[in-house]
Amino acid sequence: MQVTPLRVVSHPAGVRGLIYDPHESYWGDMPVNPDQVDRVAVLNFPDGYDPKIRCLSFYFYDALPLDPIEAVLLSVQFTR
Repeated sequence: MQVTPLRVVSHPAGVRGLIYDPHESYWGDMPVNPDQVDRVAVLNFPDGYDPKIRCLSFYFYDALPLDPIEAVLLSVQFTR
């Protein structure tokens, strides 16, 4: 799936996160939430963290500004 990022987030763990509008992306035949300005954020996991886990995604139903969404991505801590 290709997305157009609204913002790219650089996480202190050396990984990137993306914040994007899900309506600009492919979700099948039915929109996720056609009457709302919602957002999706995806944070990649560090290489070698876990072969079964590649990323963590968040769905924000409400119309939030990008700064609080970025704060959520930056709050994730990678521990082993």
